[in-house]
Formats: sequence, C-alpha cells, structure tokens
Amino acid sequence: MPCVFFNSDAHVIRNAGGRAAEAVRSICISQQLLGTTEVAVVHHTDCGMLTFKDSDLAGIIKKNLGVDVGDQKFLPFSDVDQSVRDDVELLANERLVKPGTVITGFTYDVKTGKLLQVAQQTKA
Repeated sequence: MPCVFFNSDAHVIRNAGGRAAEAVRSICISQQLLGTTEVAVVHHTDCGMLTFKDSDLAGIIKKNLGVDVGDQKFLPFSDVDQSVRDDVELLANERLVKPGTVITGFTYDVKTGKLLQVAQQTKA
C-alpha cells in the first residue's frame, strides 16, 4: 500500500498486494496537486497475493465469468520483502514521480505487529 505524505497527512492508496504500479496515477496527482514529497510502500506478511499465479486467476475468471483475460498481469508475488524492493525501485525510476522524492519500503508483520524497513531510495 503506497502512502504519500504532506504536512503530516498520509494519503493512503490501497490496492490488492499494495502494488505501486497501480498507484502511480494517484501518487502523481497527490504530488502535483497537493505537494506530497515522500512515499511509503507497505506490504504485509500472509498476503493473499502470495497464494496464486496469474494463470491461476485467469483460469478462475474464465470459469466464473467466461472471459479470457489473455496476458493480463495481476501482480502476485512469492516473496513479500522482494515485492517491496521491486516497488520501491519501480517508483524510483517512474517518470511521474517527482525528483527528490524519498521512497521507503516496509513489510508489516501481521503476527508481531512490527513494521520493518526493507528498502529506501531517493528519486534522482
């Protein structure tokens, strides 16, 4: 779940798996119209996105809806910490993220309640 920060406010952008690729539009709007300067990416342990592959969900959709989704990417992952690192990297290289933006990635452990930092980059 990417969050953008402005004057102590957090603009939370929540989506399945907290994937940053789906949040770029909202991050851009928040930065350009509200002046946010930091982004936090937070994924959590025991996430449902760990439980399937694109092909699994495509099969379920075909069966339940009769729709062939082709090569649709649903962005599942097999390693929570790596997904955080990947999303921090994606945002650090995203042309719609303002230069100088600090992007920090965390994993929230649902069993312990601890938030662990796993990555940080500043957008060049």
